[in-house]
Amino acid sequence: MVDMSSFHSVTIELHGGALTLAAICIGIKVIDIFWNRVLGDRGGKFRQGLKKASEYSTPTILLASIFGVVGLVLSGITGSYLIPVETAAKSPIALNKIMIAIFATEFWTVMIATNLIFWEEAWIRRQTAIVMVMSGGLGYVFSIMGGSIGGTMGGKVSILEPVWELLGVDLHSSWILSSEILVALAAIVTVVGILLVAYSVKLAEIVGSVRKVSD
Repeated sequence: MVDMSSFHSVTIELHGGALTLAAICIGIKVIDIFWNRVLGDRGGKFRQGLKKASEYSTPTILLASIFGVVGLVLSGITGSYLIPVETAAKSPIALNKIMIAIFATEFWTVMIATNLIFWEEAWIRRQTAIVMVMSGGLGYVFSIMGGSIGGTMGGKVSILEPVWELLGVDLHSSWILSSEILVALAAIVTVVGILLVAYSVKLAEIVGSVRKVSD
């Protein structure tokens, strides 16, 4: 018989490690982009190393993000076996955990979709690069928050507990956000993500048409 708690731990490690790797690589891409705009090719061997790390980071971000989202989904599935749905529905901290996981999954999905649509040009275009950095960054923040709440649910000490105390957030209260606000924010995140990607696609088509005319 499969020990679901052990399987749940594996899925937690999967999405935690994968999304952390993706976040680190996003940071490398951001540093490379800013360095290129401000200092160009100055920097000697460090600049060359940064360029190489940035090149390897491009495919790593996509693969790590995909594995991370798969891990998030699997973690939610395995977690539902440990805490029945009817029990979770009556537990404020479990509802908070679900809420945070939804946001994390949505933001990472927006980043993955943008990456898949524009492929190699995703980090070259300014608009898509901004979308990916923002969605990936916010997705990682929510992932950490979800992990913190999960640790609290498991009776472990969370590294974010001092932050929760500083902000006066009671994880055991009835939702950090009300259900109405949650639904509204989830809808806004989805719509904004779709509009940003659609805008970038349209912009790419316009630029492509202008280039064909000029040629």
